[in-house]
Amino acid sequence: MRLSSQSACRQATQQPRLIAGGIFYSGLAAEALLLVTLYGGSGLLYGLALLLTLTLTTAAGIATARWRHTGQLAGIMHGFLIAAAGLLLVVLALHAQRDWLVLLPAVAISGVGQGMVGAALHQGSMRSRSGRVRLLVYGLLALLSCVLVLAIKQAVGGLEGRSFSFALLLDLALFGALLVRISQRDVESDLVDGTAPR
Repeated sequence: MRLSSQSACRQATQQPRLIAGGIFYSGLAAEALLLVTLYGGSGLLYGLALLLTLTLTTAAGIATARWRHTGQLAGIMHGFLIAAAGLLLVVLALHAQRDWLVLLPAVAISGVGQGMVGAALHQGSMRSRSGRVRLLVYGLLALLSCVLVLAIKQAVGGLEGRSFSFALLLDLALFGALLVRISQRDVESDLVDGTAPR
């Protein structure tokens, strides 16, 4: 009976993990692209410094998540919330029109959250043919999100375009956290209902 409840739990978390993976890859790719193009051609060095910050802190987030040993859905949810906090700070820093150095802590917080999500998503995953198809779908979603944020940035233009683009990524991270939390509560209630005496 315990084995069947673990199997049911694993199946119940499969769909939110797939959706969270799409949100993770598309959000991370779009954020990296926005950071590189944030200051245009004249500020490419600043954009690369922000991208390097995102990359290093994402690696730190992966290490942190592997050290914490939380449940998979909890790790995904916490990572999305931390990434959303960092993206909110990016939007606030852009509205304040501060120097690019003010963006570094915000990008670092977002990177740690993204790394935590990535580590939780790949916790216990195995390579298979369906995994390769999933990565192809994630790649297409990442490409679509990059096109979307660049279209928003170009259509609105200026400071508002950059802010709206990062705000879209903030909404995406919050949606991922909410989706995972709802799924987590469903799994918890199913386990309680399944173990209750009848």
